[in-house]
Amino acid sequence: MLLQFLITIVVLIVLGEILTRHKKKELSVISLFLWLFIWLSIVVVAWLPDVTFYISRFLNIERGIDSVVYLSIVGLFYLVFRILLKIESLERKIEKVVRKVALKEKD
Repeated sequence: MLLQFLITIVVLIVLGEILTRHKKKELSVISLFLWLFIWLSIVVVAWLPDVTFYISRFLNIERGIDSVVYLSIVGLFYLVFRILLKIESLERKIEKVVRKVALKEKD
């Protein structure tokens, strides 16, 4: 029961940060709902661990915790993929700016 309360407190702190960033326009509406869903799901699983059983049955996986682990790994890989795409995009933009500045300085 102590772990459930600790998880809930951490999630409430994170939710406060998420809402603060959304109010500052640092987080889009889609990202807001995605993160709200993820963190609220963590609280639900902490307080109602049998939910994982139903998820695992739907996904045809033997144990409930396995389905949570598999879905978490897939989600993390997706986030890493999105971060890499963003980094590559920023690198291309920086390269364009550096080229323009270098050409201006040359003249």
